[in-house]
Amino acid sequence: MRNPAVDAYIAKSADFAKPILRHVRTLMHRGCPRIEEAIKWGVPTFEREGIVAMMAAFKRHVAFGFWSEKLIREKLGAEADRVFPKDAKLGMGGRRYLSRDELPPDAAILRAVKVAVALNESGERRKRVRKRKPPPKAPPDLAAALKKNARA
Repeated sequence: MRNPAVDAYIAKSADFAKPILRHVRTLMHRGCPRIEEAIKWGVPTFEREGIVAMMAAFKRHVAFGFWSEKLIREKLGAEADRVFPKDAKLGMGGRRYLSRDELPPDAAILRAVKVAVALNESGERRKRVRKRKPPPKAPPDLAAALKKNARA
């Protein structure tokens, strides 16, 4: 479902960005006709049972990326490098593109959309492993004072 707020976002974007944004939007809807659009964090997002992908226009580039990239990479296998080129510049929200020609091939994006939607619909999520920081050490003078006083 197309959202008028995304139309407005594209309309106010820089001229170089408009064809990129329009093309990404078209591919997202071709990949999943039931995908919904929203504006989150001030940028267009594509959702189906959760966020699938996001795109954002900046002064000199457009960022486009998938929400569950790591899990999508695992599912796509060797094909993942076509969607997520390792030599691409990264930007806020995904890879950076200066023109429509720099986007991955349409077929690769469409495959990634289908995989991302299937992951969301199945409820499969990547487990997040958070590294805990060690507690901060007490300043030396405080540590020495605590050692002297057992009650402290």
